[in-house]
Amino acid sequence: MHTLIHVWDQIYASWRQLHWYGMAVGSLLGVKLLLSIRRRRSPGLTFKKTTRQLEIHGVVTVYNESPAMLRRCLESILAQTLPPQSLTVIDDCSADQSAAALIGEMRPQFDRAGIRLGFIRFPENRGKRHGLAAGFRQEPLADAYLCIDSDTVLDQHAVAELAQPFGERRVHCVTGLVLAHNRATNLLTRLIDMRYVNAFLGERVAYSRLGSVLCACGSLAMYRGWVIRKNLDDFLDQRFLGRPATFGDDRRLTYYCLTEGKSLIQPSAVGYTDVPERLGHYIRQQIRWGKSFIREGFLLFAKFRLRRTYWWLNLIELVTWVGFTAALLTALVAIALHPTGWALLASYIAYMCVMSWVRSLHYLRGAAMVGLVDRVLTFLAAPLYALLNIGLLLPLRLWSLATLRRTKWGTRAKIEVGVDAETPEAGGALAASPAVPHQAWGGTANARTRPTYSPDDGVALPAFDSPGSPAHAVR
Repeated sequence: MHTLIHVWDQIYASWRQLHWYGMAVGSLLGVKLLLSIRRRRSPGLTFKKTTRQLEIHGVVTVYNESPAMLRRCLESILAQTLPPQSLTVIDDCSADQSAAALIGEMRPQFDRAGIRLGFIRFPENRGKRHGLAAGFRQEPLADAYLCIDSDTVLDQHAVAELAQPFGERRVHCVTGLVLAHNRATNLLTRLIDMRYVNAFLGERVAYSRLGSVLCACGSLAMYRGWVIRKNLDDFLDQRFLGRPATFGDDRRLTYYCLTEGKSLIQPSAVGYTDVPERLGHYIRQQIRWGKSFIREGFLLFAKFRLRRTYWWLNLIELVTWVGFTAALLTALVAIALHPTGWALLASYIAYMCVMSWVRSLHYLRGAAMVGLVDRVLTFLAAPLYALLNIGLLLPLRLWSLATLRRTKWGTRAKIEVGVDAETPEAGGALAASPAVPHQAWGGTANARTRPTYSPDDGVALPAFDSPGSPAHAVR
């Protein structure tokens, strides 16, 4: 017994040394915050001219989507100040024909707007990856491919803002700022929305400063056409541990672009998506994202591109995750067996709370469309997301690691989030969706129409200024 106690005393002593890990994580967070501060940049003279010359092809993948949501998405594309020249909607064998009925109804509107509208329905479910590839192949000469999820609503300037950075030849991928359209539904959607703001305006902006955003958001992203076509066969044939890759499409497409040049974020290109409202939906989403992070992270690491910034950023992400997991598991063992472990647990929780507030500073300063009281209360609830990360997301990451060979996409078998979950009969009239403002945080519209991101003067998305103000991808 004395020997056993001595062993666990050693474990506890080693845990006390893990404050070095806390210092490392805090330092890394501080560097990200510094890099994410927006610096003003003189506008590139060729950007607007080049933007108008781009041949842009839009791709929207659909699977068991609410008809009203899909209508909302398509209407936001029609309202763009720079619409794509063509658009393909791919239905991945949904349970009904409502997508086909909606496309037939809206086709005259696209014809009047001068947008070539195509529609493909798979005879069996093939997954989003094959849907994207089918959309890409519809326009083999496109300069850029615009990828939009079917539950995403675009700000009217989103496509124009995404296209601007493509005036620089080495920019091959640009992602936008995606926010929660159904933010006000419950506590979970509020926490997810805050996490989105932190991830986009914090982490992605920091990495964009280095030209190396590791993962473009599938809800709103644009890719250089020739890069996608060059890697399309690899994209479809990718295998991992002997199984076909059926998730992680966004990370894979971003990786192709990183190998050729830069991947950026354009915070002024705004999209609103419906996030999970129920824990079960959220868990399935996080398992899928966890598998994508682990698989693509290790595949990228194995390339050993030591001269490329994105390789080192990916390594930092992997080491941070492995270190956090090891530290927490060691802490749980020490806390369970050492008599003073609960005091240590309290200190650890306090540290996590402080770090969660620091990480959420962008939300406190920048969620201008959220009322001040609502914004402050959500910010104060940031430690709840930290506890969610420890109690739920960490086990889910471990489960994702243990089940990497399982290729089921984990998507919905029915409509889970929607403004209108009723499915009309095929060929029947679709219920008109409610009007959706371009700036719809908390359901509040803003009469001004241009997004701007400028933490320097305390105004961040989705605040709006006059249409004359230039906006640029973060470099």
